Amino acid sequence: MVRFLRQVFDLGVNFFDTAPAYMDSEEILGAALAELPRDEVVVSTKVGLAAYDANREVVVARPVEIESSIEESLRRLRVEALDLVLVAVVGPRYRDVVLDEQMPVLHKLQQQGKIRHIGSTEVSSDDGAHEWLQVALETDCFDAVMVAHNMLNQSARQTVFPTCVERNIGALNIFTE
Repeated sequence: MVRFLRQVFDLGVNFFDTAPAYMDSEEILGAALAELPRDEVVVSTKVGLAAYDANREVVVARPVEIESSIEESLRRLRVEALDLVLVAVVGPRYRDVVLDEQMPVLHKLQQQGKIRHIGSTEVSSDDGAHEWLQVALETDCFDAVMVAHNMLNQSARQTVFPTCVERNIGALNIFTE
């Protein structure tokens, strides 16, 4: 995999997105990043703020768990700073806890230089209407969003992308088909 990632980089791909939940992908990417010029690579990972566990129960992360998750991602990825951290939130009902209790931790890590940009992803299996991202975009807390936009679900064209354009917020696709 490290050799493959090096070849991909040599072909011009310089954005790599991963997550602690993607098995050992952070360790694999970290090994590849050790061989790549760090200033030419953009590294994105995720942290679950209000996300499903293995039993599909929502787990709301405590601030200490958020900081620990970021520190572990930095260690596994072998980098001093993450270019983008995407928060995972299962729905708009968690807005207040995210803004009041969890985002301050991420902002502190950002001030320490461990995170460059903060974004949000969605749980598209439960949120085809992008309700979380619509709420998140209104908070002015995020530099980017990761949105499920594909042939089967094009609703982000009306509900997410106009706000991204208006507020100069980056958009990344997931589940592109």
